[in-house]
Amino acid sequence: MLTLSTPSLPSHPPPLPATADTPVSRLRGAAARRDASLTSALHATLLKSGALHPAQPLAASNSLLHAYLQCGLLSRALCLLDETPRRDAATYTSLISAHCRLGAPLDAFRAFLDMLAWGAGQGEDDGAGQGEDDGAVRPNEFTAATLLQACGLARDDRLGRMVHGYLVAGGLCGDPFVVGSMVNMYAKVGDVMSARRLVLGLPSRDVVSWTAIISGCVLNGMLAEALEVFVMMLEDGILPNNVTMLSVIQACSLMGATELFRPVHAIVVLLDLQMTLLW
Repeated sequence: MLTLSTPSLPSHPPPLPATADTPVSRLRGAAARRDASLTSALHATLLKSGALHPAQPLAASNSLLHAYLQCGLLSRALCLLDETPRRDAATYTSLISAHCRLGAPLDAFRAFLDMLAWGAGQGEDDGAGQGEDDGAVRPNEFTAATLLQACGLARDDRLGRMVHGYLVAGGLCGDPFVVGSMVNMYAKVGDVMSARRLVLGLPSRDVVSWTAIISGCVLNGMLAEALEVFVMMLEDGILPNNVTMLSVIQACSLMGATELFRPVHAIVVLLDLQMTLLW
């Protein structure tokens, strides 16, 4: 069996390009198709080629980790992580996101805490997502988004506010992608006022941010608030999409407000939305 200690393995093998037809590029396809057997075969190829050597860039090990996680092979992904002496923000973002997909927000937070602890005191900067002084892995905007997703899954508003504070201190709240994820999180935990304040503070608002609040209101049984936010969205000049109208229809139905069905139907017809998805 080939391992990293194989005598024939060069100490500093040449890097594999990820743009050509390489094992690294094929891992993306394996991940997209959730092809576990191909992922395992490519793992062996990467070991043999030396692409998983600690001196190599993290593209190969991160792509392999992501593929295993996409295939639902969490135990194999964790084994690979244990064998990886270097990690970055992308490494942990894949893991946190996988725990969210599995509906395990607490495991996602454990992975985040492990990320914060990893490499502290090493004093080495390994690239993007690494600490400049202590070698610790720093979250990026994608890590922040997955962490906020975990807060929403946990339906824990206190935890969500703590993460919000951490992201403010880390200077990540200026990213529109992070703000959008924060809106979605607050909506899911039922803190509509905070979600609304964030949306109104955006320089440009879109249907996604407004719909996140409306859907969150419906999810938490705040049906009148959902319709109120829908009116605010229309007054803001933002037109709804299919997802928005599905939430509005659900709110009307749960309220028993049958008198609202006709005007809601008129909006659907006026905007030429896909009727088959709505009725």
